[in-house]
Amino acid sequence: MQPVTTFREILERYFSALESADFEAATRCFTEDAVYSHPPFPEEGADGPRHESVGRSELLAVFERRGPRTLRHRVDTVLDDGRTGLASGVVHDGGVVVMSFVAQAELDATSGLMARYAAYVSVPAVWAQEGSAA
Repeated sequence: MQPVTTFREILERYFSALESADFEAATRCFTEDAVYSHPPFPEEGADGPRHESVGRSELLAVFERRGPRTLRHRVDTVLDDGRTGLASGVVHDGGVVVMSFVAQAELDATSGLMARYAAYVSVPAVWAQEGSAA
């Protein structure tokens, strides 16, 4: 695996692996002891539980429970100070924007992998017209 140099790079590597259902590769974007927090999956509704895990094995279980999806992420904005990253963008399904997201991560200083990650979503999407192409 190539060394990661930016938050955008590791985030896009994570999204690419997740979108192709390569869950093992997705977990390799995180440190062995990463803390991960994700909002409820769409089918669970807004009142569903956050998916939280510590470590790659728990994270892999979250990804496998999520399963393959047709959703695709588009990262629009990234702020990166080399240690902490903040990103926002939209998620689309079949070219239709279905939600927007904000993600925050702390990067491991040695590996560049995500050591802490928290995501938040909005349905309907913020800053995107409902039904607009992604």
